[in-house]
Amino acid sequence: MTNNVPNLNPSREGDFFSAIRQVFRTYLSDNICTADLVQVAAISADGSLDLLPVLERVTTTGKTLNNSSDDLICGIKPFYMVGGGCEISIPVSVGDFGLLLSCKLDISNFILTHQTADVASMRQFDRSNGVFLPVDFFSEQKTGITIKRTTEETTDSVIIEASSVTITHSAGEASATISLTDSGVSIQTSADISVNATGNVDVVGADVSVTATGNANVTAASVNLGGNGGAAVARVGDTVNVGGIDGVITAGSAIVKAV
Repeated sequence: MTNNVPNLNPSREGDFFSAIRQVFRTYLSDNICTADLVQVAAISADGSLDLLPVLERVTTTGKTLNNSSDDLICGIKPFYMVGGGCEISIPVSVGDFGLLLSCKLDISNFILTHQTADVASMRQFDRSNGVFLPVDFFSEQKTGITIKRTTEETTDSVIIEASSVTITHSAGEASATISLTDSGVSIQTSADISVNATGNVDVVGADVSVTATGNANVTAASVNLGGNGGAAVARVGDTVNVGGIDGVITAGSAIVKAV
């Protein structure tokens, strides 16, 4: 008995009530499961999961009974939020934590048919009747709503806080961030920015700033600086008439250029 967690307390074996209590305690411990913290150990081709409990029991001598392959809970389906033609689903990976919720009745026929089904067996509150919810906790307080996806190559996130919304995509040294704040909209990226539209592109504002370390190219059938109805802008090489004298523009801005 030195390597086992005893079910019986010898000091409580002397009366009927203690014996009955021990029977119930043993039955509940061995036969009725509710919610367990688990970790994904393996994923099958059909998406079903093998789960391993994260809690390990300790013997009366202080030895930890490590969870092993004998403790795997196999063939569990992950559950997601789905309804009204909408869904929130995420890819589950090995190592993810979550909750295994053990249903009262055997749900295996429902899992097979995905419709109303008969109870498959008399098994109740068993871990094999369970569904997996991928959840975890954070050690620090979260002040906003975060939607985030991290892979070995990229990180994408949307963070919604009281006074801002930040959308970020990063892949290695390349990144792009759109920030919506009370002060305005900011776009920061280490790559190019492209705006394509089949209709008009209007930039209207009291103070609009566009800064680029490279080229800023505007391609359109008509480019109106200052709004519609302005006078035509002459380019280098255009013929002009100044005071009744014709001439050709031979020099212009080194920064602003027109086709």
